[in-house]
Amino acid sequence: SFLKMSGLRKTAFPFDYCVSNLNVIASLIENDFADFFNFKKCIETNPNYNADGQNTIFRNNSYPDLSYPHHNFNNEDIIAKYGKRIKRFQFVLSSNLNILFIHFHQSIKIDIIPFINAMKTKYPNCRYQLITIELIIDQLSDLRPISSQISNHLRYELHTSEPSLGAIQNKKLFDGMLKQFEFKVVTI
Repeated sequence: SFLKMSGLRKTAFPFDYCVSNLNVIASLIENDFADFFNFKKCIETNPNYNADGQNTIFRNNSYPDLSYPHHNFNNEDIIAKYGKRIKRFQFVLSSNLNILFIHFHQSIKIDIIPFINAMKTKYPNCRYQLITIELIIDQLSDLRPISSQISNHLRYELHTSEPSLGAIQNKKLFDGMLKQFEFKVVTI
C-alpha cells in the first residue's frame, strides 16, 4: 500500500486492505463491530492474487459490500488478529489523536454522510479528517482536488493508467497529497 511505501503504516486496523464502502464502515462503527466476523468463503480467484496463498476472497454475510482478498477468515489466527485490530481502532477513535481516514473508491458516487453521522454519534470528540479518492483509469497521471461542502472532508480524483493503488507511478501522487498534512506517525 502507499501508506507502507511512504513509511506511514506503523500498525494495522480492521479496514486495511479490504474492499468496502463508507456505509459499511459507518454501520460497523455504529454497532461496535457486532457482526464483523460473519464471513463465508465466496469467490474463487487467481491463486497468485492472495497474500496468504489462498485463492479465495472472504465476504461478510451481513455486509455484502465488505470483503477481504488478503486474509482467510476460516483461520483462528486471522480472526484473533482482526479482533486486536478492532480494539486498536476503537481505542484510537476514543483517544485525543488527530485521525486521518483515507478511502479509495473506483468511479462510483459515494455518500459520506452516514460515516460522518456514525462518527458524531459514537465518537463525538474524535478529531479526524476524511479523504476520499476516486480512482479514474485513463491516460492522465495526476491527482485533482475536488471541492467538498463538508469541512473535515477532502475529495480527490486520481487519474492514472495503472489500476493498482500500490503502483510506484501513484506513489508520487500520494506523497504530494500527504504533504498537505502535518502528522506524526504514532505506533499504537
